[in-house]
Amino acid sequence: MVLTTLAGCDFIPVEDQIDQSVFCIVDTANATENKKKCKIGNKITFAPNVWGNEQQPVLFAVGNCDFRYSVALTTGAVACVFNPVSKTFGSDNSQ
Repeated sequence: MVLTTLAGCDFIPVEDQIDQSVFCIVDTANATENKKKCKIGNKITFAPNVWGNEQQPVLFAVGNCDFRYSVALTTGAVACVFNPVSKTFGSDNSQ
């Protein structure tokens, strides 16, 4: 009975499994566009073709990264586990 109970501790829901075998590289922070290239749970790297806006990696992370896992962030790139947002509110939106 103890073995059965302990075996249940290793259960990870399918939606929480990370696919470590896939590495997805994107050059846009747009989560809608990235959904076309990557699947939820894939490792994703944001490596933009044009660099210069230091806010861009943070905006990518907010819209594309699963914050339950580590996020590697520099001024020019981001690496994380992909879990895109479903809705975005801009600064001109009162919601």
